[in-house]
Amino acid sequence: MRDATTGCETFFADHYVTIRAPHADDVLAAQLRETGLVTVDGLRTRNEVLMFATRLMAVTPHPHSAPDGLTLIRDTGSHAHRAGFAGLGSGELPAHTERSGVPKPPRLMLLVCLRPAPRGGDVLLADGRDVHDLLVGRCREAAVMLAQPRTAHFGAGAGHTTQVLTAHADGRISIRLRQDGLARWSPLARPYLARLRGAVADSRRRITLRAGQGYLLDNHRWLHARTPFSGDRQLLRALGEPHFALPEGFAPHPHSPATPSPLLARVMSVTDTRPWAVLRQSARHRARPNRPLPQSVRPPPVAWTNAAGGARATSKVRQHHSNQQEEHEMSTTQTPERVELAKFFTVSAQQLETGRPAPQMFCPVIDAEWHRLLHTAEYAEFSARHAGQMLGHMSSHGNGRISWTSGYEERYGSLPEIWFTGSDGQVDENRLTHYRETGEVVAEWDCSPAPGDGGDGVPKRRKVTAS
Repeated sequence: MRDATTGCETFFADHYVTIRAPHADDVLAAQLRETGLVTVDGLRTRNEVLMFATRLMAVTPHPHSAPDGLTLIRDTGSHAHRAGFAGLGSGELPAHTERSGVPKPPRLMLLVCLRPAPRGGDVLLADGRDVHDLLVGRCREAAVMLAQPRTAHFGAGAGHTTQVLTAHADGRISIRLRQDGLARWSPLARPYLARLRGAVADSRRRITLRAGQGYLLDNHRWLHARTPFSGDRQLLRALGEPHFALPEGFAPHPHSPATPSPLLARVMSVTDTRPWAVLRQSARHRARPNRPLPQSVRPPPVAWTNAAGGARATSKVRQHHSNQQEEHEMSTTQTPERVELAKFFTVSAQQLETGRPAPQMFCPVIDAEWHRLLHTAEYAEFSARHAGQMLGHMSSHGNGRISWTSGYEERYGSLPEIWFTGSDGQVDENRLTHYRETGEVVAEWDCSPAPGDGGDGVPKRRKVTAS
């Protein structure tokens, strides 16, 4: 794979708009509709960045943004090791869509350099139109499969199940991607990830931003990345929705159709997650319906994997010998409290099996869900499913640093807000901010899980004696 890095100054100049010229906002809007990208200069202070952003968009907050909606992007020294926080480190940042793990990512992203790095820190931008064109030209099957609904899951916690390429009713296409530990893939998409990475790499264009320079892009069309750097590199980012009409995504090249062929569209459904060879043989079988489908191509059990290929039981599994579909492990109920309790049980089992102290339950609303479930008939099955054993409920009072959060983050990403919600339903913003800035949780707790039938709140098994 090659990195298209030549002519970075020309690339910046080709998309440059003078933001203080007469009718500049009209020119900016027109260029975003045409190419999805604008480069700018002359924004040297936070106030200038904010004023420019609000001219063009309704700024939307980010979990890391300040009250004005702007986020300072720099190496914090404490976030790089955490999944989903590579942007706040100094290492390489793979090409991605901003806020890919929410149902509707913001349309616009503005990034302005306040202080460039002494070395490295170049911006890499890839136009989704070029990525799509390369995929279609090199392996059309890859473009088809990466457009299949629900073939990717992005984000921590609940995240969002989606697909890389989305075709819209007007024929336009939008792109959504992340390539870190918080990206999981269905078997349909997994064989084509190398093709996708190659198309992204060969579409990248490099920009070296100087102080006051930046770019504004359509976040549903362009992917952005960063090279490693050293030093105190500082940028400001704004996200938001445009004040002007902006068509979704991009219009594909004339030779790059936006949708699968009619045959593939009939064969592939939203819930069909079989590999490509299975789909192809199934299509032939549909033309000869009286012949039984060979055992070798009947739907196998499906497990989602992350980008590294490691299997994870974090998605719906289709059972081969049953017409019952097991629910997603992280979605066994509708309530966030129950979902997080399931994750807590999984992490607790790992802690206990390795001889580490029992994890502290510090969230009152999740603990309340635990109490609601504790004396029900389904508790034993719930515990076995998520912990692999019976876990009891043990009184354990304390106050201090919560020890098990790193195990949670390795498996699921950052703790969601619900862990910082009190019994009154209010989020403790101070504790949440401290966690996001330092990666540490300091809290009080009054219970922990206990292995087996121990503890103060586990349904006791009845002894059966012969009469």
